Amino acid sequence: MAVLTGAEWGLVTTGSAAAVSQAVAACVAGNDPEKMLKIPLRGEKMVVVAADQRMAYEHAIRAVGCMVRPIGRASDLDQIEIGKIAAVCVVASDIPKSVLSFEQM
Repeated sequence: MAVLTGAEWGLVTTGSAAAVSQAVAACVAGNDPEKMLKIPLRGEKMVVVAADQRMAYEHAIRAVGCMVRPIGRASDLDQIEIGKIAAVCVVASDIPKSVLSFEQM
């Protein structure tokens, strides 16, 4: 898929929710089979999202067992233990409108 599209990598799923779940699961487990077997998690990891970028697909994040943690300011990241963050979710179409820039996230 990546070769066909000219992208660095590609993922084929049955829909957006599946793609979000797969991406979060990859952030949590990587290529570690033992970590994969522990999915779904029990809320010990979180995915950070800008408060003004909340989306309908957050259930796909929670399905992996991660909490969704909205933040309103870049300084809110300082309050989160780095080891608890599995991923940062950014909605590409909302970046220009967001209070938090891509660089801040």
